[in-house]
Amino acid sequence: MSRIILVITDITEKKKLEEILKKYATFDDLTGSYNRRAGFYALEKYFQLAKRRKEPLSIVFIDIDNLKYINDNYGHDAGDYILRKVTDVLKNSLRESDLIIRVGGDEFVLGLPNAEEIDVHKIFQRILNQLQNVKVDGNVRIDLSYGVSEYKDFQKDISLESLIKEADNKMYEMKRAKK
Repeated sequence: MSRIILVITDITEKKKLEEILKKYATFDDLTGSYNRRAGFYALEKYFQLAKRRKEPLSIVFIDIDNLKYINDNYGHDAGDYILRKVTDVLKNSLRESDLIIRVGGDEFVLGLPNAEEIDVHKIFQRILNQLQNVKVDGNVRIDLSYGVSEYKDFQKDISLESLIKEADNKMYEMKRAKK
């Protein structure tokens, strides 16, 4: 006589936990944008694809102006509100295929496949116009500084890191010009 023992385990909770952990490992909890590690991994894939297909890829480095002032004077809830509003405006203004990566407290990097720099500046004029309507305490306006770099197919030896650095430098140029 043979016996069969059957063990059944419900792994529903384990799967839910795995999905939650995967989400936290990939996305910024506050804004829902990619976090730095996962976002740069995805951006590297976009960069390699642009090189292979000889298509443009624009990189945008964004800094939210005066977020420290808002945090210090209106509290971190106000700063969090600003971060979420900026992310919402970006998500609503960009294509689904565009990457939004939160790289630091008030900084974002965008990856825009098949977008040339001139088009990115037009998009950002619309974004900046939308943000003019968002205020903290009725009088503190949100403003962004940004810089754009563009990969073009003839740039064989350029790295993604150098494109990000170029966009970062241009963002700081814009920030200095505002002062």
